[in-house]
Amino acid sequence: MKKILIFFSVLSVIFWLVLLHEKKTSQEIEEKWTRINKNPVVKVFNDMINNATLADREKVANADKLLYNLCHYKAV
Repeated sequence: MKKILIFFSVLSVIFWLVLLHEKKTSQEIEEKWTRINKNPVVKVFNDMINNATLADREKVANADKLLYNLCHYKAV
């Protein structure tokens, strides 16, 4: 019985350590994104994306597909 109690105690400590690490990691990621989004170039780009019409977004998607196909084209 004592071994089971020790096992679950150790398991709970490991669980809490993992949770603390995940929280710290998510905070670091959020801070990095905040810094990135404050960049003026990124702001302009985000505004362009947010203000784009559906047709513009479709053009970008089609251009993306074309570029992907050109880059991955393999001659037989």
